[in-house]
Amino acid sequence: MDKAVQVRGPRDDVLVVHRGVQQKSYSCAPNCERRITLGDAPGHFEAALNQTMVRNGSAQGQGAAK
Repeated sequence: MDKAVQVRGPRDDVLVVHRGVQQKSYSCAPNCERRITLGDAPGHFEAALNQTMVRNGSAQGQGAAK
């Protein structure tokens, strides 16, 4: 399904998608991107965590060796 989603709620910038028992969280400010949230599906959580660790390492000058 391809459908536009309007994000609203107590936190207007957070979207939680439930697919069966799997949960995926996104931060939508202004574009929706993965968010690290306990309870998310393992693959979704790990991908967001790894991406955050790489970005933080790069910001601290510890980018991947070439």
